[in-house]
Amino acid sequence: KLDVDHAAWVMSLCFISKRECEECGIMVGPMLVTGSGDKTVKVLVADQEAEGGLKVAATLHGHTDIVVHVCAARKPYAGYLLLASAAVDWTVKIWRSEKPGDPCSGWVCESQLMDATSGGRLGTPVDFHPTMPECVVSAYRQVVKVWRLVPGEADVDVVAGAELTR
Repeated sequence: KLDVDHAAWVMSLCFISKRECEECGIMVGPMLVTGSGDKTVKVLVADQEAEGGLKVAATLHGHTDIVVHVCAARKPYAGYLLLASAAVDWTVKIWRSEKPGDPCSGWVCESQLMDATSGGRLGTPVDFHPTMPECVVSAYRQVVKVWRLVPGEADVDVVAGAELTR
């Protein structure tokens, strides 16, 4: 049994296996990210003493409705770990670890990619490109938006969104 300490149902989860980033040498994972009906995202990290082998390292607050999708970048950008979460509140948020490669250091909501005025929709799927600093979001009315994340000295900024339609 694994207690992720959410106050409502877990709606989405993402597992990151243990591996070393080839570019920066930072060891990532194992890590579990969950999104819930309690409007939060939780980051769990390995802990052999914890029940289920994982402990809650951080609880991310910022959504105003159910979090229905979470994902994690497969590799760090500028050394920082990145997560994305999408909620019924029409937002997609990009979260960055406060310290390079450290999921226990705390997390900052770095960017909000979408809101009700930018074509978001309920239950927006979101994912990171496996090797490029890009995030793809399914938007409203058969539109997919690709966002390029540009690492700076200590942050990641969303600088452009491209729409792909059928």
